Amino acid sequence: MTKPISKLLLCGALLCGGALTGPASAATILYTLNSSVSVGGSPNTDVDEKMQSTFIPLTGNESASVEANVKDSFGPGAGNATSGFTVDQAAGSIKFGATADITAPASQVLSRATSSMSISLAEDFTITGTGNITFRLGLEGLLSHASTRNFGGEGSAVNAFMRLVDNSSGFTTLGSDRFSQNATFNTSAVIDELLEFTVNITESKTYLFNLSMDASTAVRERGFGNSGASSADFFNTAFLSFTADPTLTVTTGDPAFLSGTTPAPVPLPAAGWLLLAGLGGLGALRRRKHTS
Repeated sequence: MTKPISKLLLCGALLCGGALTGPASAATILYTLNSSVSVGGSPNTDVDEKMQSTFIPLTGNESASVEANVKDSFGPGAGNATSGFTVDQAAGSIKFGATADITAPASQVLSRATSSMSISLAEDFTITGTGNITFRLGLEGLLSHASTRNFGGEGSAVNAFMRLVDNSSGFTTLGSDRFSQNATFNTSAVIDELLEFTVNITESKTYLFNLSMDASTAVRERGFGNSGASSADFFNTAFLSFTADPTLTVTTGDPAFLSGTTPAPVPLPAAGWLLLAGLGGLGALRRRKHTS
């Protein structure tokens, strides 16, 4: 089964029943990217670290990535770590991920590669009328880890959290849902998850929608030529949508991240199909419906 790519979709009157107008405040994004590699060698240990963090209004497409690389000049040791995301404002999509791989040199010094990213998107909008509004987030991707020895603290992980907040009453959370999963030493997991919550709107006012996602990877190796890799791949992922009763009118930001276009289906990452087809026994997570 395939589903759309990472998608934040605000259904308008024709799709969902609720009326959709604008403008209100523009959306904002806050992100942090970290990638680090340390390769133990003789006579020295080579280290490369990259970090980027910023808070910006979303006025168009945004993307960012950082990459750390090390090559041991005295042997086969090498490492690479990357983290990044892409936001398509016009399509309303977010894609994200982190990877890390390491090859140990001749030295018995422990080598490691780690990478992490986090992104938070916020958009406020006005809802008038009374009725129910339901938010759904589909999250698809692949967590994986493989190395020769377990030195602790290795693996990959993903977290997702979404909520609707009442701006007028001390940022009270009216509804929320979250998901967390990790792949530990020499395990993999296909993520196919649905988050969902419904809020009953009884007052016409400004509300804030917030979506936060993060991914991390870590791999360590020791011993001549031993190698390992870890990945949190959500660059081919799912969608967010909300549906509103026809008695509600939603006024969005301009430019709005939440949009009214419909995404096209795309497959899981290629590695995900390999897992489903030939790696029975590894952790595969099936779609699970959350209730608030």
